[in-house]
Amino acid sequence: MKYVLSIILLLVIFVCTILLRNQAHLFESPGLGKRLLVYLTENVAQTSTEPVFPELRPEVYPVSANTLYRELRFAISSLGWSLEDGPAADHPQQKPCLHAVVTSSLLGFEDDVVIIVQELACEYQQALSYLKVRSSSRIGKADFAANAGHIQSLFAQLKRQLDAQSITALSATRCRAEAAPKPPDL
Repeated sequence: MKYVLSIILLLVIFVCTILLRNQAHLFESPGLGKRLLVYLTENVAQTSTEPVFPELRPEVYPVSANTLYRELRFAISSLGWSLEDGPAADHPQQKPCLHAVVTSSLLGFEDDVVIIVQELACEYQQALSYLKVRSSSRIGKADFAANAGHIQSLFAQLKRQLDAQSITALSATRCRAEAAPKPPDL
């Protein structure tokens, strides 16, 4: 019995460590139970205008799609992700579309991140673009928040790059209310 409890405790510590390392916002909305259910049963995360978790809401950037695409390529490189050649296999018609592969440092698992850069039509002639991002694990039925973490890391890296250029991302809600139509989901 003592060994069983020790193993269970080690497993709980291991899972909690991985969740925290993957930037799982365990105690934020919609709550610990819902987050654990998703993180322990799903292996895909994607941006959406009505996401399961608030951190998966798409960012809208006050730059052209071409500028955002260039910054995105630099962000992928800065994060140490590998960039696959050509458009993503499941979105070959989408331009510009990037396919990055993220390799976990702990066990070497590979996750696919598909990113589509879209320009929004705006009433005020200001260039606005946003990203549709989908991150999925190649192996397993649970990702322990890794895919949501990849999306958050990408957004954070883009924010650092654009902040260095004094460009501030808009929230999708603010942009939609002020100037643009709602970005479609991936």
